[in-house]
Amino acid sequence: MRTLSTFVFFRRSLPWKSVRGFTLIELLVVITIVGVLVALTLSAVQAAREAARRSDCANRIRQIGLGLHNYHAAFGILPAHGSGTDEPGGIRTRPDSKSNHRRLSYLVGTLPFIEQQSLWEIISNPWTSDPPVVRTFPSMGPVPWFNQLPEANLVAYSPWSWSPEMLRCPSDPTSAKNNGATNYAACLGDGIDAVGCAFGKPQWTHPNDTAPRRFDDSTKRGMFAAGHGFAMKDCFDGTSQTLLVGEVVVGD
Repeated sequence: MRTLSTFVFFRRSLPWKSVRGFTLIELLVVITIVGVLVALTLSAVQAAREAARRSDCANRIRQIGLGLHNYHAAFGILPAHGSGTDEPGGIRTRPDSKSNHRRLSYLVGTLPFIEQQSLWEIISNPWTSDPPVVRTFPSMGPVPWFNQLPEANLVAYSPWSWSPEMLRCPSDPTSAKNNGATNYAACLGDGIDAVGCAFGKPQWTHPNDTAPRRFDDSTKRGMFAAGHGFAMKDCFDGTSQTLLVGEVVVGD
């Protein structure tokens, strides 16, 4: 009995602590505060990521500009935006796989100067497709739209579907269909009439024209033109005041 009474006395002498839980109002307040903090944090993170992507995009444009300057230092002119191989015998034939009809972008010739030497080696040499359909394309490849032609269902020219990471803006998530794409376009000036007709100095005519039209001069008002390479000396108001390339959105 003495042991039992001592035990009971000891138990009663322990301090009692009351446990109080969150009320519903307090819980809602805490959830609201956490939600606001998360929203603010995500917004700041997204802004920081977009700033990083914007900086990366600017660096890629700068790298293209440096590559074009190095191209000019090597050849004395800028690459033509519309160059490549001519049609066999000067006649446009189907299928469009014997030449590229001089429709290559300024970026193709710039590839070795923007750390894309491996891709340039593939394009500038004959390319053979893998089995089961084996086909050899000439150097500089077929027309840029070859992969969209019906015969491309049998075999496509794979290099035209590649899009180097440095030629895409990180802020543009669009994935181009069929062909490779870039966000960095050449500045062709303010002439929009027949921008692909700046070859040589002919008098370009149309059956419905009452007088000859000189597309050649009207389509050479930018730093790039089809079949024609400009030099730095052609910038009469200075290179710092002349547009070279610009950023565009890739369409889907």
